[in-house]
Amino acid sequence: MAFRQIKSPALADQAVITAKLDTTAVSGQTAATALIGADELLIHDSANGALKKITSANLIGSYTTDDVAEGTTNVFHTDVRVQVSVDNYLVGGTGVTYGSGGISIGQAVAPTDDVQFNNVTVDGTLSTDDITAATVTASGNMIVGGNLTVQGSTTTVDSTTVQIGDNILELNKDATSGTLDAGIKVVRGSDGDKQFIWDETNDRWSTDGETLASDLIGDVVGDVTGTVSSIANHTTDTLTEGSTNLYFTTGRFDTQFAGKDTDGLAEGSTNLYYTDARANTAFDTRLATKTSDNLTEGSTNLYFTTARADAVIAAASVGDLSDVDISGIADGNTIVYDAANSTFTTADHFDSADFAAAIAAISTDDIAEGSVNKYFTANRVRAEVSAGGDLSYDQATGVFSFTERTDSEVEGLARGAVSGSNDITYDPATGVFSVTTYKTSDFNTDFATKTSDDLTEGTTNVYYTDARVASYLTANSYATETYVDSAVQAVIDSAPAALDTLNELAASLNDDANFAGTMTTALAAKLDKAGGTMSGNLAMGGNTISGVATPAAAQDAANKGYVDGEVSTINNTISALTTDDIAEGSTNLYFTTARAESVADTQIGLANIGDLANVDTTGVAADKFLKYDGTNWVVADAAATLLELSDVSDSAYTSKGEYILQVKADESGMELVDPATVVFAQQNRVIINGAGTATYQLGFTGSQSHALVFVGGVIQDPTTHYSITGSSITFTSNIPSGTQAVVINPSVASVPHLEAASVTFEKLAADIKAFVQKTSVSAGTGGAVVDTFDGTTYRTAKYIIAVDSGTGEYETREALVVHDNSNAYITEYAMIFTGSSMLGDASVNMSGTDVQLNYTANSGTATVTVIATYIDV
Repeated sequence: MAFRQIKSPALADQAVITAKLDTTAVSGQTAATALIGADELLIHDSANGALKKITSANLIGSYTTDDVAEGTTNVFHTDVRVQVSVDNYLVGGTGVTYGSGGISIGQAVAPTDDVQFNNVTVDGTLSTDDITAATVTASGNMIVGGNLTVQGSTTTVDSTTVQIGDNILELNKDATSGTLDAGIKVVRGSDGDKQFIWDETNDRWSTDGETLASDLIGDVVGDVTGTVSSIANHTTDTLTEGSTNLYFTTGRFDTQFAGKDTDGLAEGSTNLYYTDARANTAFDTRLATKTSDNLTEGSTNLYFTTARADAVIAAASVGDLSDVDISGIADGNTIVYDAANSTFTTADHFDSADFAAAIAAISTDDIAEGSVNKYFTANRVRAEVSAGGDLSYDQATGVFSFTERTDSEVEGLARGAVSGSNDITYDPATGVFSVTTYKTSDFNTDFATKTSDDLTEGTTNVYYTDARVASYLTANSYATETYVDSAVQAVIDSAPAALDTLNELAASLNDDANFAGTMTTALAAKLDKAGGTMSGNLAMGGNTISGVATPAAAQDAANKGYVDGEVSTINNTISALTTDDIAEGSTNLYFTTARAESVADTQIGLANIGDLANVDTTGVAADKFLKYDGTNWVVADAAATLLELSDVSDSAYTSKGEYILQVKADESGMELVDPATVVFAQQNRVIINGAGTATYQLGFTGSQSHALVFVGGVIQDPTTHYSITGSSITFTSNIPSGTQAVVINPSVASVPHLEAASVTFEKLAADIKAFVQKTSVSAGTGGAVVDTFDGTTYRTAKYIIAVDSGTGEYETREALVVHDNSNAYITEYAMIFTGSSMLGDASVNMSGTDVQLNYTANSGTATVTVIATYIDV
């Protein structure tokens, strides 16, 4: 095969049938590498013993991620991994919980759900009408763009200035007929309210019983009714016309006025006669005080308004401008400035078509050559081209010349460039490759060097081993020499030499051929091991009989276990019985209360106190009593005094008025002492008004180790926040004016301290609110109540909440709680946690009149401890 024949892709799929091509032998040959296209691979076909081409797409396409082992970094996707990653990535804020793929904010928020929040702050404009609340408060300005409808029963306006654009206010808007009075009330507090109302009953305006001002100022139009005080309150209809002051009539006036002119009318001081001078002066004076607001707009010279200006501008065109001439304007024209005439005029618009026409009219001869993109010339191109080897180039003519080699020259060069190795040989003279396959002789040579150790054992023809042979013989009951020897030895076992042959055994049986019959006859007289009837007594000779079964009949022997069980049963039966289960005999009668009382009454009736063994009534007399002397009861004097007691040191009451009895210091007895000399512990409670200083006087000698100190209702720590020395207390920081401190402390005395927990939360004054730590509570994912307080006593609570996950993670948060007797509300802040996320969430609810604080863990079980402070309703 000539080299020219394999220069194009000529390696068939089966052209190379062994895997012994050297790497460089293939990759180093351009003709061979050209056989492998883009994204193609050479793989070994083990079934056919050849190299084959396959595309990477076909190779990878036959596999899935099921065929790829999972790495340590880019692990496979699983729903569980995604859920864990999402849960670890998400962080729930206040009121937001998540887990198992779900996110919750503590309430449903679907479009049809009612959503409730404590406080909502909106930055910008609130433009929804879907807010429902018992009370809506806006601290800033509220603008209602549409109509405002108030449907409640009461509308209160507390603003000091109310401006209403409507010139008529409607009252009784929904009335269908005049049935209700309506008007205006002026609230005047303790001075009494005043009203001006429309009286529907009397169909008139009324002041609701109040009188108007004593003097009615202004004209009265219409009839005046009621009692009048003078003739001025009547009309001429009720007054007879006199002879001088006649009634006014239009006719009378017209007659008199027809004969008059202004000359006959004296000029008054107010309504002066008209003169041009007066008119001009008056007009100038009045006009100076006027603006266009006082002048009614005419029909021609209209006032300027922004709207009118906008309308004029909107209706105008650019041609309306004085320096713009658009006469003769046509489609596609633009406006350009004509400097010669100082005006704007129309010009043709230069568009893409104009540009195309302009380009078409010019050539590169009209465009100057740049410094980078230079024009094409034949000389420039020829100067950039060259050739070498068998290829030559003439720059003058631009022609390439190629010196072609002959076939023999090509074949000679090709054959000299190719070689073979190993089982592939190459003949440069003929250009033919030869492949030496693996021959029988090769196999025989290689096989001669192998043993069964080099051959993997199959599943059918397995290798020979002693263990396998022994196992086979044993499984198929073949007796080996070893087996026979063992069997014989097992028969002889450890028999003595005198009995290890058949002859010796026969001699031991007295050579009795019917030894079995002889033994059967002899044994027939014996008791069968399987059981039988004894014909005589069985004497055990002091030995025991073991293995006796539980008796079934009355005459059967009983074993010890059976007897012990029966005795235990009897004992248990007796222990379960009482005397109520046993009939009373005739001698030992049962005890009854009646019998005991009867006997006692009989005996006591026959005895007296002196009959008692430890009572000595010797010397008994009036005003005597019995006292115990440590051994017996003896007669003593009932009139004895305290001073007669052996453990009282005093012998007289003289000068001991108002004294008290006190145990002596040496604890040997009692003595009467002056109470003025006894110092008792005294519980003190002092309120200190802050004065901007740190040290204050208590008014008693206190004890720092037993004090309770509050500043602004918050308990203080000794040493850290204050110190008590003698009768003064010094705080580490000055107490500002207006802030109170409360000190609860015993004065130093014989008992100078408070017992632990002796001052409880309930014993504090009403104005002292202490932090109270509650008992820890376990809370799981289902939630638990961690604190409860009485809503009828307290309105507000402040909590510090500590949470321990039990796995080394902790959480602390503060919360404020308030209720309105129906619902409880909570806000949380200052939340700190040591793990990757919050451990849970807190919530509140009303249970009857109680307010409950709840905590729900996100996972597992958490220990929750709260410190609470309550504020009264």
